[in-house]
Amino acid sequence: MLYTHYEKTNKYPRILVCAPSNNAVDEIAARLMHVRDARKSNYHIVRVGVTTSMHPSVAKISLEELIKKHQQTIMETKESPESCKLRTLTEEHSLLKKNKTCLIASIDAANKNGQSDEARMYARKLEQLEGQIEGVDRSLNECMKNHYNYFNTERMRSAFKKDVISGSQVIFSTLNSCRSREMENLFVQNRRGTAFLCCIIDEASQCTEPESLTPLVFGISKLVLIGDPDQLPATVTSPYAARNRFDQSLFNRFYSSRLSTNSEDEEGVLMLDTQYRMAAKC
Repeated sequence: MLYTHYEKTNKYPRILVCAPSNNAVDEIAARLMHVRDARKSNYHIVRVGVTTSMHPSVAKISLEELIKKHQQTIMETKESPESCKLRTLTEEHSLLKKNKTCLIASIDAANKNGQSDEARMYARKLEQLEGQIEGVDRSLNECMKNHYNYFNTERMRSAFKKDVISGSQVIFSTLNSCRSREMENLFVQNRRGTAFLCCIIDEASQCTEPESLTPLVFGISKLVLIGDPDQLPATVTSPYAARNRFDQSLFNRFYSSRLSTNSEDEEGVLMLDTQYRMAAKC
C-alpha cells in the first residue's frame, strides 16, 4: 500500500496501524522496520504508547526515543543562551587535555633521561593542570545541563512530539493508546482534511466493538479489519455484558452478517487461504 501510493503520487501516505495488544502491534512494526531497512526506504515509523510495554526491538521507534533523537539533533544545531559559553569551555577543555598529554610525555622523557628534578617539576605542573581540568569539567557539565534544559521544557517537548508524529508515515498503536493527547491534538482538534489514508486493525476479532471504533475519531474513511472469525472473542468478565454480546467484535458482526445473507464472496471480505506461520504438513 505504501509503495503503490508512492509510485502514483511520489509521496508516502499516512497509515494508522492498530491492534488490541502490544504484542500484535510490535510484531507488525518489527516486520515493517525490517522491510523498510532492507529496501532502504525513507518513510518514517513511530510507535505510540508506553515504551516499557513495547518489545525491545520496537522500542527504538517509540515516540519517547524518537523525541530524544530529535532533541539531540536540535541541541547540536540550535543556539541557546549557553551556546557561546559552551563553545568557550569546550575549546578550553580541549586545550588543557592537549597540555596534559604534553606534560605526561615530558615526565616520561625526563625519567628516561634520569632528570628527576625536571620530572618532579613537570609532575607538580601536571597536578595543577588536573585541578584546572576538573574545574572546567564541572563548568562544562553545568553548562551542558543548562543547554539541555533550555530545549527540554514542556512546550519544547510538546513541539517535538508534534514534529515526530506529524512527520511519520506509519503510526503504530494499541487501540487503547491511539487517542493520546498528541494524537487528539494533531488529528482531531487541528484536523485539516483527511489525516490518514486508512486504518488497519489486526486481531480485529479479539477486540470489542467499541475498541474497533476508537480510531474513527480521526476521520478515518477506510477501515481494514484483519482477523480470524474462529478465534476466541474478546475477554469480557461481566456476565451481563457477555449476555448482551459485548464480546462480539465489529469484525465478527460484519462477517456474520455476510454469512446470514449468503454474501460471503461479495466485495469487502477477503478470505486468506495460505498458511505462513507453520510447516506445510501442520
